[in-house]
Amino acid sequence: MLHFILGPSGSGKSYQMLAELRTRAERGERSILIVPEQFTSSTEGVLYRTLGDSLSAYVDSYSFTSLSEALLRRYGGAAVPTLTEAGRALLLRRAADSLLDKVVYYSRQRRSAAFCEKAAQTISELKSAGVTPEMLAEYAKTPGADREKLDELALIYNAYEGLLAQSAMDPGDRQQRAAERLDAEFHFDAVCAVCAPYRTAFALEAAAIRGKKFLWQLDPYASNRDYTAPGGFAREGQLLDALDGTFVTPQALPDYADGAPLAPWREKVHVLGFPTLLPRVMEPVEHDDIQCVFCGSLHPGMREPGFALALFRALHDDAVTLTMAGGGWERFAADADETARVLGAKFVRPGLLPPDEAAALENRADVLVSLGNTYDNQMPSKLFGYFATGKPVLHLAVSENDPTLPYLARYPLALVLYRKDGVTPGTVAKLHSWLHNVQGHALPFAQTARLYPEFTPEKVAEEFLKWL
Repeated sequence: MLHFILGPSGSGKSYQMLAELRTRAERGERSILIVPEQFTSSTEGVLYRTLGDSLSAYVDSYSFTSLSEALLRRYGGAAVPTLTEAGRALLLRRAADSLLDKVVYYSRQRRSAAFCEKAAQTISELKSAGVTPEMLAEYAKTPGADREKLDELALIYNAYEGLLAQSAMDPGDRQQRAAERLDAEFHFDAVCAVCAPYRTAFALEAAAIRGKKFLWQLDPYASNRDYTAPGGFAREGQLLDALDGTFVTPQALPDYADGAPLAPWREKVHVLGFPTLLPRVMEPVEHDDIQCVFCGSLHPGMREPGFALALFRALHDDAVTLTMAGGGWERFAADADETARVLGAKFVRPGLLPPDEAAALENRADVLVSLGNTYDNQMPSKLFGYFATGKPVLHLAVSENDPTLPYLARYPLALVLYRKDGVTPGTVAKLHSWLHNVQGHALPFAQTARLYPEFTPEKVAEEFLKWL
């Protein structure tokens, strides 16, 4: 039986999960807890402190990487050793040496330990991005590419893969091998990789399994403007060739329109919302002012605070406090300092906060502030967490094609102000009037769920299962 424990940050999911782990351990039942790679050590500590020495022994904590290793040990495949970092560098040196006089550009460096370590790291990154030796060799032929260097790297990469197949397994191949072993044991009807990052998607692409293969793209690949995706749309098309279908957000659909780069794969695409519209427990906190709160990270060129800071400096209302929590302020320090000079204690920057403290800050807010992205093909799922509170939402749009605008138009307690209109007396007066009029207002969650049914977990699950 599959049970979901759903809720926003600070709603008690972790507490309930630990309580369930304790109950199972007290009954002598073993549990597996899967956490992100960076939290494996801290999770071990939390389990020990919460459950104690004897009960924590009933819970195995894994990242997806270590879980892959455990599955290979249990279902076969662990007999093939996984290379360590040092082992990869050594195998890469053997690969370079095996090419003899074919290696010219790197002939002087190929015996260097530093070169072998760096080249091994590069191959690891290429494998994570699903780039094969053949693809790298093709890319070397494109105009502007450093052909000699990339040609030889492709040769070394190919030789490395050949030696690897004879003796060991690269750490980057563990998820693929684990998926294959599990499918052989349990015969899955379908397997879905959730992205980004796309490492699991490329592992699924290469995996020899009998079930259907699906991809859930919460972020785009080739059209993602945060980075340059290796291989671009051609690589994404190759990935889609290996899949039975992919789930995308509405904002990704233009990539599949007539004449667009992914048009040939349009029949494989299904639109799916974020399952983030969840009821939140709102406990009123008494305060005298109108508290406007933003919680999130800033990113130069994508999500910047300039328009918000200018608006609230011009508003300069002693009844209004602006709190902006989160990181990324390094590039905006001068603007923040000027705002603090003008607003004094009415401008608060608490920095990065733990999830429970950020949730508490949003809980006592009168108005939640949303900063629009400059990218029109990515929509922050956080907006629906804001809607779930029922609180008024102030959205500051910086793009005329802001993908959140159609959803904000449905929300009765939203105000959208546009950077292109400037910080004029009329805009400031509109903001002042709206803030004072909506203070204390809230929508019941049931009404919000009716406004956005496609973002409720129930509807998302129904659509997901329909296409499998």
